[in-house]
Amino acid sequence: MNGLQTSSQIAKFFDEGGADSRRLVMVKIVSSEDEAVRDQIIKATNSQNSVPRASLRATDKVQRDIEHALKMGGYFYDRRKNYYKNAGKPAAKIVSIPLLAQAMMTLLRGEPDNARARPSSLIKEDKVYNSLFSDDHPIDAYLVAADLVKR
Repeated sequence: MNGLQTSSQIAKFFDEGGADSRRLVMVKIVSSEDEAVRDQIIKATNSQNSVPRASLRATDKVQRDIEHALKMGGYFYDRRKNYYKNAGKPAAKIVSIPLLAQAMMTLLRGEPDNARARPSSLIKEDKVYNSLFSDDHPIDAYLVAADLVKR
């Protein structure tokens, strides 16, 4: 679902006793079972807004693959910010994209100083991002990195 913030605010409004029947929300529904298609829609519909780079990177195939691998290892890869937090998953088992980028920067590139100093900027530059998140790396490397950083 795209529009997580909007739907959360609507739910909050009604949870707090809101009952204003004059409020309207324009909705566009596109249904697809294909996660790649859904990610393309998210990327396209958020292009007009200022969206953090990590959020747009979250739709990359490698990010979906990492999410699946981490889930198999007992972790929740928060490629959509606060998705698993809002689902009630334990914080100790949630791994964010910037946290995993820090772990990969440290383990793959041997640059813990850069990883620690600039966690959110690691995924801004395509060259750095592509060196950290690539199909060339074994998918289990991401699970090992997540496990190490969470321990």
